Formats: sequence, C-alpha cells, structure tokens
Amino acid sequence: MKKLMYNIIGRLRGTFHRKKLRSQYYSYFGFLQWQNAELTGESLFLERILPQFIKELKSPVFFDVGANEGEYSARLLSVFPNCRVECFEPGALPASRLRIRFQDAKNLTVNECAVGGECGSSFLYDYAYGNTSEHASLFADVLLKHHGAKKLNKTEVLVKTIDQHCLDAKIFQISLLKIDTEGSEFLALSGARGKINEGLIDFIQFEFNAMNVFSRTFLYDFYNILSNYEIYRMHRAGLIPLGAYSPREEVFVFHNLLAVRRPLAHKIPERYILRDRGR
Repeated sequence: MKKLMYNIIGRLRGTFHRKKLRSQYYSYFGFLQWQNAELTGESLFLERILPQFIKELKSPVFFDVGANEGEYSARLLSVFPNCRVECFEPGALPASRLRIRFQDAKNLTVNECAVGGECGSSFLYDYAYGNTSEHASLFADVLLKHHGAKKLNKTEVLVKTIDQHCLDAKIFQISLLKIDTEGSEFLALSGARGKINEGLIDFIQFEFNAMNVFSRTFLYDFYNILSNYEIYRMHRAGLIPLGAYSPREEVFVFHNLLAVRRPLAHKIPERYILRDRGR
C-alpha cells in the first residue's frame, strides 16, 4: 500500500510539473496570454511602439475588424484622440451597442457588416440563445466543434471587402488594421490585397488560434499574402520575430501576430525586439 501511495504521489507531482513547465513555456513565448491587454501585448504595442510611427500624422486611420463591444477601439481613441476609427461588426446587437457607446465620438464610424474576401453576403453563426456573443463566426464549426455549442442561430449578414470600403469611404492609407473575427482573419486580409500590395497598410494585427483549424487556414497562407511584411508574435515584453516561414510556427493556440510593413519594421527600436525568443 505504501509503495502504491508513493507511485500515485510521484505521478501527481510529475503531472503538476509538466503542467507548470507547459504554462511557463506558453507565457515565455506569448501563447495563450488572452486574459487582458497587457498579457496579449496590445497595451505595449498601442502605447509605446505605434505612437513612434504615427506621431507626425494629423489623423491616422485605424480599422477595428471584429469590434465586438469596442474595447480595442476605446483604447485607440484614448491613446490617439485625433485618429479616425472604422469599426466593423456584423452582429446587429453588438453593432447597436457600439453606436450607443461611441455616440459622442465624431471620429468613429460603426459599419454593421462582416469583412471578407469579396463583397456580398454570408451567414453569421452564434449560440442559439442570441446573436450577441464574442464567439460569433462565419464558420459554424468554430462554435459546434471548438466551443461545444449544441444549437446555433444563423443570420445572413452583409459582407464588404476592405479595399471596397476604402473606395467608398475615400480612405487612402490605413495606419493599423486589427482583425479579430473568430477564424475568418485570412478572408478579411484577402479583401485587402489591393491596399496590401500598394503598401498602404502599415501595421496589421491579427489572431492565430484553434479557429484556423475550422477555417482551414495556415500561417503559411498569411505569409504568402503578407510577403512585404515582417511578422512578429506579440508579447507583453515586446515583439518576437518569427523570421522566414517555418512549419514549426503553425501553433493552433491563441496568440496575437503583428505584421509590419518591411520599411517600417527596421525602424522598431531594438529594445522592443525579443530576439532571444525567436528562432
């Protein structure tokens, strides 16, 4: 019995040790740090890095694609009071709440539509109890297989491309494009090929996680469309350079990536580049 107890305790200690090592690994390399803006690296990027590149612009233009409740847009307005923010949110109720929240912000526009690879319409899937959750996605399997939903609501929504919206809204250059669309990030980028190829989007922040399994998009696809950019993993302490594409970076757990137009990437202060955590 005593030997059995020692074996059980040893196994429990081993399991605890492995979980602790895994947690430390994820934290060190910027994975699964979704709990707040400091851990994701968003705060450091918005408050310390980005201002150095747009301080001479009178009214930088920011796109918040997948704005949800507007937390990211609120941070943009706080740090850059003279900016112009274009919010995109396909859900009717979240879009309505955005309008209420930012009703006094004259420099913010709420666009009630999804952003995709071509203009038209698509279905937005959400939990059966309402079209309001932050998990709403253009891919049903994101909710069914990843979040374990049993029943879904399906709502037809308008889809626009970033390129077309820029034409309609007379927007020439985008300083920052942020995309958080529960698996359709690559579709959104596909609709911005014109601006990307013309070098008219400076910074692109997007999530890469398990949702990419269900949309069947790889980091390789992002590298192909962002061939004129340097790609970094965002971290609370700085930016981890991913360098040239490697299959080893196909990690389907939450992390924020930042694509920086190559001429600008070389101007990021070295103190923010975590080279010891890259390859």
